[in-house]
Amino acid sequence: MDNKQILSILKYAANQEVLDYDPDETDSLHSEMFADTINRKYPVHKRAAVHTSIIEFMDSGDTRKYVLDRLIKAAGVHNMQPLQKLADVKTINFKITSDAGQTIYSAYINSPASLQKVAANLVACKYPYHVRKRAAMDLLNVAEKLNLDISEDIHSKLEKTAGLGAATLEHVRTVVNKRAASMSSWSMREVSDMVKASADNIHEVDGYVSESDMHKLASVLDAADHYFKTSYDNVEQELYQHTMSDIYKVACDMLPMSNGAILSKRAVIENKQRLEPLFKAAGIEAADDTSVISTIAAADKHLADAIEKLF
Repeated sequence: MDNKQILSILKYAANQEVLDYDPDETDSLHSEMFADTINRKYPVHKRAAVHTSIIEFMDSGDTRKYVLDRLIKAAGVHNMQPLQKLADVKTINFKITSDAGQTIYSAYINSPASLQKVAANLVACKYPYHVRKRAAMDLLNVAEKLNLDISEDIHSKLEKTAGLGAATLEHVRTVVNKRAASMSSWSMREVSDMVKASADNIHEVDGYVSESDMHKLASVLDAADHYFKTSYDNVEQELYQHTMSDIYKVACDMLPMSNGAILSKRAVIENKQRLEPLFKAAGIEAADDTSVISTIAAADKHLADAIEKLF
């Protein structure tokens, strides 16, 4: 077996699944439980360890044949041999880091399932707000880079964690007052007042709280949550009313007309039959949903006024 075949097998095996194990558990292992028995590197005592060791070996650029052979043997022992070649699968080692650059969490992402697992961990764990915000944005970029689908619920939570959303001033103050009310004891009153005050110094832009104010407010509320070890979900999940995906969907569903009115594309499609007499009277043929949409978008003011009266 040449090196190309070996690397193909290793790459396939390493991309089969994402498994976690505690590296500290290798301290007591016999040297034979490592692919590199001399330096006690690349543990192979369990499936999760083999998985991690294979990717670490590939990333390191190490080419020692005896280590390669032992990794392949371990992959076979743990039933990780490929059923077919899958050399094009991509893997990214995703890390959540502290402000000091230390790795807080690490996992390999190569499939929708592995992405979903990492995302669920991120939105559930109580990392500091700015840490999880940065990590969520990185994770969304990984999903796009690897072209991986993720459930709508988790994607929405990730967007909120990344600060990609919006909320009205009324909604924000409701959330703030709710959290402040839970800090009613004397020991919490000062923090409660600070939380309330944070909502009094925010500004609206086009009907929504500005992005910078949302981040400041989320930081204050998150700090209070951490200090008092509250049982609330991460604050951004409640603070943001809408995600950017929600807003984009609404924007894409709106149909501007020549008379200045805006209609919902969905409403137009659902009422297509009601529009046919108008099109017929105007000498226009619109056979399918797409042509109905394009016809209305290009309608002159007279026809647009008539269409608007139907809705």
